[in-house]
Amino acid sequence: MDNVEERHQKVIQERDVRQNFIDSLRHEMRTPLTSIIGYSDLMRKGILDSREQVESSETVYLEASRLQAMSDALLYGLMAKGELQYSCIETNKLVNDLVKTYKLQLDEKKLNIVSKKIELEYINAEPILIFQAIGNLIDNAIKDSPFNGEILLEVNCRGISVCDHGSGAYSKPVKETIRSEGYGLGLHIVREIVMAHGWAFKLETRVSKGTTSKIEF
Repeated sequence: MDNVEERHQKVIQERDVRQNFIDSLRHEMRTPLTSIIGYSDLMRKGILDSREQVESSETVYLEASRLQAMSDALLYGLMAKGELQYSCIETNKLVNDLVKTYKLQLDEKKLNIVSKKIELEYINAEPILIFQAIGNLIDNAIKDSPFNGEILLEVNCRGISVCDHGSGAYSKPVKETIRSEGYGLGLHIVREIVMAHGWAFKLETRVSKGTTSKIEF
């Protein structure tokens, strides 16, 4: 009888985890939509030169493709079944694509992403998921950073880290932070993606000093 009750509780827990993730995914779909709307609006107003027009259209295409892939792939279903499709991802291109995606948000707060010399040439991961995970960390860093600041992005053989100099929004314990509003929704997805890859996710934060988010291989 105890085993039956134990299995029942496990099923309920798995269902709740799945529902929480789906709710978070709905929220995270807003990020590519924000980029698409922002860049489309700039293109529509006709205020861009030819080079900026091309760059903006490329970003819109990238974000639209990512949004479609998020929906079509049923990311959580893939992770739950352990059916991730790994690829060798060029880290320089990954970083450049992330900077392009978040350029509007960065420009709004006059922020720069500073990338240390990338020591790792390729990452073996599911392309859409790793983009989503790092993007969520950058998005949270932008939200927490003061104007005219910097966000440090580092990729090496030990993993990936995103460091900001903000208020230390993650001053609560990790599990409590992940359940909280705003930042926590993005962190929930990051944690699920990282765990699906067999990696570790850590936060190091100091109030009024900033946060370092780490994906450890």
